Amino acid sequence: TFAQRRTFVPPHLRGGGYSMGLDDDEDKVEIKILNLPQWSEFMDVKRLIDEFRRSHLRQSYIPKYKIRMIPSKKTLETWHASPKEFARRLQDYERLAIVDFENEEHALEAIKVLNGHRYD
Repeated sequence: TFAQRRTFVPPHLRGGGYSMGLDDDEDKVEIKILNLPQWSEFMDVKRLIDEFRRSHLRQSYIPKYKIRMIPSKKTLETWHASPKEFARRLQDYERLAIVDFENEEHALEAIKVLNGHRYD
């Protein structure tokens, strides 16, 4: 028995239902929220999505989800640190967010509700 050579198999490749969460992102559906004002930040989008989940999806517990802001906060800090060098980008950039939803039905509902929504 000890003479048999054993090889390590990562948990996410082993049989059974156990997974270390590596597959979780594959099941997620993303939507893009375009035309955000330049001053918008992560928490602005989070408040918008949380309110959508509470009022339209009737979720009292908001599940974890990802929001990616483009350009990122780090990129904007770099641009503002050198305004002469990045003057054109600071003038012309558009802000957008990519938001994960747990399924396509919720993502489609978000698109339906948020499409055309004025963000003030």
